[in-house]
Amino acid sequence: MDWEIANLSRTCSRCSRAFAEEEEVFTGLFDERTEFVRRDYCAACWQQADSARLYSHWRTRTPRKDEPPKRFVDDDVLLNF
Repeated sequence: MDWEIANLSRTCSRCSRAFAEEEEVFTGLFDERTEFVRRDYCAACWQQADSARLYSHWRTRTPRKDEPPKRFVDDDVLLNF
């Protein structure tokens, strides 16, 4: 089974407010029967998220604009390989 989960969005799924740099974001993975859908929420809206179809959830933060993208494998690991 292939899973394709979207990246962190730039706005709250409920109130549509843009996330600030390094803001704490709550992410829910929702079971929509034919697929899993990622929804990102600000702290205030997370309390009101629909938990009936919630499969999994986690907390993260939005990156700084000057922050390099995260990689699955560290550069040193690749070089040693």
